[in-house]
Amino acid sequence: MTASLILPDDALMEAAALAFAMVRFQEGSAHLDRHSIPPGAPRLGIDVYGFLPSLRRVPREGVAEFLAGLASPAILTPSTTRGIVALTLLDELSGDRRLGAQKELSNQQLGLEEMVQQAGLDPEAYVLLDFDNEANIFSLKAVRLWAERFGVHVGWSLGSLKDDPRASARIMLYGSDGRRSHGDRLPPS
Repeated sequence: MTASLILPDDALMEAAALAFAMVRFQEGSAHLDRHSIPPGAPRLGIDVYGFLPSLRRVPREGVAEFLAGLASPAILTPSTTRGIVALTLLDELSGDRRLGAQKELSNQQLGLEEMVQQAGLDPEAYVLLDFDNEANIFSLKAVRLWAERFGVHVGWSLGSLKDDPRASARIMLYGSDGRRSHGDRLPPS
């Protein structure tokens, strides 16, 4: 398992890295780009990511920085093609669409605060997000900033974590295909 620890003094980069980790998790239910790619060209969803409606490709290692540099809070919707994400900036919306996006982020923040309270987390707590072959540790400050700045269309919850020296809590993700970030698939309904 690979591990990454983003420096806690840059909460916005951490929040953006959390959003990108959620996008990568959701890719588990997406398919690879079927277009033929010349040898040596960057592969979508592996080497580069596209954020619709822009045609620009962002190198994988630069995605968190790209997200941190967005001019306003954003909604990220991973597509069914790995590496393609619909990006909606709040500042580009008006009317009902803007109200809906603001409500989505507001509800996310309120839900997070309720879960933080239920888990009894200290403001200096760290949170683990682990899935597939990666483990990411984020400061609670960054998770709060993520909830304010990035709505990622993937199910999530936060709960306390016992007997793990890395963090006090865990973010659990729930994919559209029934996959979970920690554990097996969800039971059939």
